Amino acid sequence: MKRITYIIILVLVIISCKSNYSLKKTNIDLDAYTNSKYKNGIIISALNKENNFYSLFYAEIKDKSYFKKLIKFNLKNREDFHNISNGIYLPISNEFYFTSNNKKSGNLELYKCEIDNFNLLNPTLVNLELEKFSYGHSTFFTNGLNMIIASKESEKIKLKLYTRPSFEENWIFKRNLDELNTGKYNYHPILINDTKIVYSQKNKNKIDLYFSLLNESNYWSTPQKIKNLIDSREKINYVLTTENTGYFTSKKTKKNKSEEIDEIYYFELKK
Repeated sequence: MKRITYIIILVLVIISCKSNYSLKKTNIDLDAYTNSKYKNGIIISALNKENNFYSLFYAEIKDKSYFKKLIKFNLKNREDFHNISNGIYLPISNEFYFTSNNKKSGNLELYKCEIDNFNLLNPTLVNLELEKFSYGHSTFFTNGLNMIIASKESEKIKLKLYTRPSFEENWIFKRNLDELNTGKYNYHPILINDTKIVYSQKNKNKIDLYFSLLNESNYWSTPQKIKNLIDSREKINYVLTTENTGYFTSKKTKKNKSEEIDEIYYFELKK
Protein backbone atom coordinates (compact mmCIF):
# COMPACT_ATOMS: atom_id res chain seq x y z
CA MET A 1 0.00 0.00 0.00
CA LYS A 2 2.83 2.41 0.87
CA ARG A 3 4.50 1.66 -2.45
CA ILE A 4 1.34 2.58 -4.37
CA THR A 5 1.07 5.83 -2.38
CA TYR A 6 4.69 6.74 -3.20
CA ILE A 7 4.07 6.05 -6.89
CA ILE A 8 1.00 8.32 -6.92
CA ILE A 9 2.94 11.12 -5.22
CA LEU A 10 5.80 10.72 -7.68
CA VAL A 11 3.42 10.93 -10.65
CA LEU A 12 1.82 14.11 -9.26
CA VAL A 13 5.24 15.68 -8.74
CA ILE A 14 6.28 14.83 -12.30
CA ILE A 15 3.05 16.31 -13.69
CA SER A 16 3.47 19.51 -11.67
CA CYS A 17 7.08 19.85 -12.85
CA LYS A 18 6.00 19.61 -16.45
CA SER A 19 3.37 22.32 -16.12
CA ASN A 20 4.22 25.59 -17.87
CA TYR A 21 1.78 27.57 -15.74
CA SER A 22 1.11 28.47 -12.14
CA LEU A 23 -2.60 29.09 -11.64
CA LYS A 24 -4.82 30.82 -9.11
CA LYS A 25 -8.55 31.54 -9.16
CA THR A 26 -9.40 35.25 -9.03
CA ASN A 27 -11.71 36.88 -6.50
CA ILE A 28 -14.39 37.61 -9.14
CA ASP A 29 -17.38 35.65 -7.83
CA LEU A 30 -19.79 36.39 -10.70
CA ASP A 31 -20.52 34.16 -13.67
CA ALA A 32 -17.97 36.00 -15.82
CA TYR A 33 -15.31 35.66 -18.48
CA THR A 34 -12.39 37.73 -19.71
CA ASN A 35 -12.51 40.00 -22.77
CA SER A 36 -9.39 42.14 -23.20
CA LYS A 37 -6.93 44.52 -21.53
CA TYR A 38 -8.09 48.03 -20.62
CA LYS A 39 -6.43 50.80 -18.57
CA ASN A 40 -4.96 49.15 -15.45
CA GLY A 41 -7.05 46.00 -15.66
CA ILE A 42 -9.24 43.96 -17.93
CA ILE A 43 -12.72 44.09 -19.43
CA ILE A 44 -14.96 41.19 -18.46
CA SER A 45 -18.44 40.04 -19.46
CA ALA A 46 -20.45 39.15 -16.38
CA LEU A 47 -24.02 38.13 -15.66
CA ASN A 48 -25.87 41.21 -14.49
CA LYS A 49 -28.24 40.09 -11.74
CA GLU A 50 -30.42 43.16 -12.30
CA ASN A 51 -31.69 41.97 -15.70
CA ASN A 52 -30.20 38.45 -16.03
CA PHE A 53 -28.23 39.47 -19.13
CA TYR A 54 -24.47 39.69 -19.62
CA SER A 55 -23.00 43.19 -19.38
CA LEU A 56 -19.51 44.64 -19.66
CA PHE A 57 -17.51 45.52 -16.56
CA TYR A 58 -14.07 46.94 -15.88
CA ALA A 59 -11.99 45.00 -13.36
CA GLU A 60 -8.93 46.91 -12.13
CA ILE A 61 -6.07 44.66 -11.08
CA LYS A 62 -5.06 45.23 -7.47
CA ASP A 63 -2.62 42.34 -7.10
CA LYS A 64 -2.34 39.50 -9.61
CA SER A 65 -5.45 37.40 -8.92
CA TYR A 66 -7.20 40.09 -6.87
CA PHE A 67 -9.39 42.75 -8.53
CA LYS A 68 -10.89 45.91 -7.11
CA LYS A 69 -14.65 46.50 -7.15
CA LEU A 70 -16.10 46.08 -10.65
CA ILE A 71 -17.19 49.15 -12.62
CA LYS A 72 -20.06 48.62 -15.06
CA PHE A 73 -19.85 50.13 -18.54
CA ASN A 74 -22.91 52.26 -19.17
CA LEU A 75 -24.42 51.60 -22.60
CA LYS A 76 -27.14 53.86 -23.98
CA ASN A 77 -30.12 52.21 -25.72
CA ARG A 78 -29.51 49.09 -23.67
CA GLU A 79 -32.97 47.77 -24.58
CA ASP A 80 -31.72 47.01 -28.13
CA PHE A 81 -29.10 44.53 -26.95
CA HIS A 82 -28.90 41.27 -25.05
CA ASN A 83 -25.84 39.62 -23.52
CA ILE A 84 -23.14 42.15 -24.34
CA SER A 85 -19.66 40.63 -24.50
CA ASN A 86 -16.18 40.84 -25.98
CA GLY A 87 -15.52 44.50 -25.22
CA ILE A 88 -12.34 45.72 -26.92
CA TYR A 89 -10.87 49.22 -26.88
CA LEU A 90 -8.60 50.37 -29.74
CA PRO A 91 -6.45 53.22 -28.37
CA ILE A 92 -4.95 54.02 -31.79
CA SER A 93 -8.37 54.99 -33.18
CA ASN A 94 -10.26 55.59 -29.91
CA GLU A 95 -12.90 53.03 -30.95
CA PHE A 96 -14.72 50.54 -28.75
CA TYR A 97 -16.13 47.29 -30.18
CA PHE A 98 -18.46 44.78 -28.57
CA THR A 99 -20.53 41.74 -29.53
CA SER A 100 -24.21 41.44 -28.64
CA ASN A 101 -27.38 39.55 -29.42
CA ASN A 102 -29.52 41.82 -31.56
CA LYS A 103 -33.06 42.07 -30.17
CA LYS A 104 -34.68 41.95 -33.63
CA SER A 105 -32.62 39.31 -35.46
CA GLY A 106 -31.61 37.22 -32.46
CA ASN A 107 -28.14 36.82 -33.99
CA LEU A 108 -24.81 37.79 -32.49
CA GLU A 109 -23.58 40.95 -34.20
CA LEU A 110 -20.59 43.23 -33.96
CA TYR A 111 -21.03 46.85 -32.88
CA LYS A 112 -18.78 49.89 -32.70
CA CYS A 113 -19.27 52.87 -30.41
CA GLU A 114 -17.59 55.90 -28.92
CA ILE A 115 -16.22 55.70 -25.40
CA ASP A 116 -16.05 58.34 -22.69
CA ASN A 117 -14.40 56.83 -19.61
CA PHE A 118 -16.95 54.08 -18.80
CA ASN A 119 -19.79 55.39 -20.97
CA LEU A 120 -20.39 53.70 -24.33
CA LEU A 121 -22.04 56.12 -26.75
CA ASN A 122 -23.77 55.92 -30.14
CA PRO A 123 -23.45 52.19 -30.86
CA THR A 124 -23.71 51.30 -34.55
CA LEU A 125 -23.74 47.95 -36.33
CA VAL A 126 -20.48 47.01 -38.07
CA ASN A 127 -21.78 45.95 -41.47
CA LEU A 128 -19.79 42.94 -42.68
CA GLU A 129 -22.52 41.69 -45.04
CA LEU A 130 -23.15 38.77 -42.70
CA GLU A 131 -26.68 39.71 -41.65
CA LYS A 132 -27.96 36.14 -41.97
CA PHE A 133 -25.28 34.79 -39.63
CA SER A 134 -24.09 35.25 -36.08
CA TYR A 135 -20.71 36.98 -35.99
CA GLY A 136 -18.50 38.89 -33.56
CA HIS A 137 -15.76 38.14 -30.98
CA SER A 138 -13.40 40.53 -32.71
CA THR A 139 -9.67 40.98 -32.16
CA PHE A 140 -7.43 43.57 -33.81
CA PHE A 141 -3.89 44.07 -35.00
CA THR A 142 -2.19 47.03 -33.32
CA ASN A 143 -2.49 49.21 -36.43
CA GLY A 144 -6.28 49.05 -36.09
CA LEU A 145 -6.63 48.26 -39.79
CA ASN A 146 -6.85 44.46 -39.62
CA MET A 147 -9.47 42.51 -37.68
CA ILE A 148 -10.22 38.84 -37.05
CA ILE A 149 -13.77 37.76 -36.17
CA ALA A 150 -15.66 34.51 -35.63
CA SER A 151 -18.66 33.82 -37.87
CA LYS A 152 -21.15 30.96 -37.61
CA GLU A 153 -21.94 29.66 -41.09
CA SER A 154 -23.41 26.32 -42.21
CA GLU A 155 -23.25 24.88 -38.69
CA LYS A 156 -19.57 25.78 -38.38
CA ILE A 157 -17.84 28.67 -36.64
CA LYS A 158 -14.96 30.06 -38.69
CA LEU A 159 -12.30 32.70 -38.09
CA LYS A 160 -12.24 35.33 -40.83
CA LEU A 161 -9.86 38.21 -41.62
CA TYR A 162 -11.10 41.71 -42.49
CA THR A 163 -9.19 44.85 -43.40
CA ARG A 164 -9.88 48.56 -43.97
CA PRO A 165 -7.86 51.22 -45.80
CA SER A 166 -8.29 53.79 -42.99
CA PHE A 167 -10.18 54.35 -39.74
CA GLU A 168 -12.88 56.27 -41.60
CA GLU A 169 -13.64 53.49 -44.11
CA ASN A 170 -15.64 50.28 -43.87
CA TRP A 171 -14.28 46.82 -43.13
CA ILE A 172 -13.67 44.61 -46.19
CA PHE A 173 -13.52 40.81 -46.18
CA LYS A 174 -10.03 39.52 -47.03
CA ARG A 175 -10.07 35.75 -46.48
CA ASN A 176 -11.16 32.78 -44.37
CA LEU A 177 -8.39 31.70 -42.01
CA ASP A 178 -8.64 28.07 -43.06
CA GLU A 179 -5.28 27.19 -41.53
CA LEU A 180 -6.82 28.02 -38.11
CA ASN A 181 -10.30 26.61 -38.81
CA THR A 182 -9.18 23.03 -38.22
CA GLY A 183 -12.10 22.24 -35.91
CA LYS A 184 -15.83 22.57 -36.45
CA TYR A 185 -16.11 25.41 -33.94
CA ASN A 186 -13.36 28.08 -33.73
CA TYR A 187 -14.00 31.28 -31.78
CA HIS A 188 -12.93 33.82 -29.12
CA PRO A 189 -9.71 34.84 -30.94
CA ILE A 190 -7.16 37.00 -29.11
CA LEU A 191 -4.14 38.51 -30.89
CA ILE A 192 -0.91 38.90 -28.94
CA ASN A 193 1.71 41.32 -30.28
CA ASP A 194 0.40 40.81 -33.85
CA THR A 195 2.39 37.58 -34.19
CA LYS A 196 0.50 35.10 -32.01
CA ILE A 197 -3.18 34.20 -31.86
CA VAL A 198 -4.94 32.26 -29.11
CA TYR A 199 -8.48 31.02 -29.66
CA SER A 200 -10.99 28.44 -28.48
CA GLN A 201 -11.67 25.31 -30.47
CA LYS A 202 -14.32 22.69 -29.77
CA ASN A 203 -13.47 19.07 -30.46
CA LYS A 204 -16.14 16.50 -29.60
CA ASN A 205 -17.62 17.74 -26.32
CA LYS A 206 -14.60 19.60 -24.97
CA ILE A 207 -13.36 23.12 -25.65
CA ASP A 208 -9.67 23.94 -25.31
CA LEU A 209 -7.39 26.85 -26.06
CA TYR A 210 -5.08 26.71 -29.07
CA PHE A 211 -2.31 29.01 -30.28
CA SER A 212 -0.68 29.71 -33.63
CA LEU A 213 2.17 31.92 -34.87
CA LEU A 214 2.10 34.23 -37.89
CA ASN A 215 4.79 33.44 -40.45
CA GLU A 216 6.53 35.67 -42.99
CA SER A 217 3.93 34.90 -45.69
CA ASN A 218 1.15 36.19 -43.38
CA TYR A 219 -0.29 32.72 -42.85
CA TRP A 220 -0.66 31.04 -39.47
CA SER A 221 1.24 27.97 -38.32
CA THR A 222 -0.45 24.67 -37.46
CA PRO A 223 -2.55 25.29 -34.30
CA GLN A 224 -1.16 23.79 -31.09
CA LYS A 225 -3.18 23.03 -27.97
CA ILE A 226 -2.22 24.99 -24.85
CA LYS A 227 -1.53 22.22 -22.36
CA ASN A 228 -1.36 22.03 -18.58
CA LEU A 229 -4.18 24.49 -17.90
CA ILE A 230 -6.78 23.58 -15.28
CA ASP A 231 -8.94 20.65 -16.35
CA SER A 232 -12.46 21.67 -17.32
CA ARG A 233 -14.99 21.03 -20.05
CA GLU A 234 -14.53 24.47 -21.53
CA LYS A 235 -11.69 27.01 -21.59
CA ILE A 236 -12.07 30.35 -23.35
CA ASN A 237 -10.70 33.88 -23.63
CA TYR A 238 -7.00 33.80 -22.89
CA VAL A 239 -5.74 37.34 -22.16
CA LEU A 240 -2.03 38.11 -21.74
CA THR A 241 -1.49 41.25 -19.64
CA THR A 242 2.31 41.10 -19.55
CA GLU A 243 4.84 38.87 -21.30
CA ASN A 244 4.41 36.21 -18.63
CA THR A 245 1.07 36.80 -16.88
CA GLY A 246 -2.59 36.91 -17.81
CA TYR A 247 -6.07 35.46 -17.36
CA PHE A 248 -8.31 32.84 -18.90
CA THR A 249 -11.82 31.56 -18.28
CA SER A 250 -12.79 28.03 -17.29
CA LYS A 251 -16.30 26.62 -17.09
CA LYS A 252 -17.09 24.75 -13.90
CA THR A 253 -20.07 22.58 -13.03
CA LYS A 254 -21.50 23.34 -9.60
CA LYS A 255 -21.97 20.65 -6.98
CA ASN A 256 -25.63 20.13 -7.85
CA LYS A 257 -24.52 19.38 -11.47
CA SER A 258 -27.52 21.28 -12.81
CA GLU A 259 -25.74 24.61 -13.21
CA GLU A 260 -22.49 25.80 -14.78
CA ILE A 261 -20.49 28.94 -14.09
CA ASP A 262 -17.59 30.67 -15.86
CA GLU A 263 -14.65 31.33 -13.55
CA ILE A 264 -11.63 33.56 -14.22
CA TYR A 265 -8.13 32.29 -13.40
CA TYR A 266 -4.87 34.19 -13.13
CA PHE A 267 -1.81 32.48 -14.59
CA GLU A 268 1.93 32.98 -14.74
CA LEU A 269 4.09 31.43 -17.43
CA LYS A 270 7.07 29.71 -15.92
CA LYS A 271 10.35 30.96 -17.35
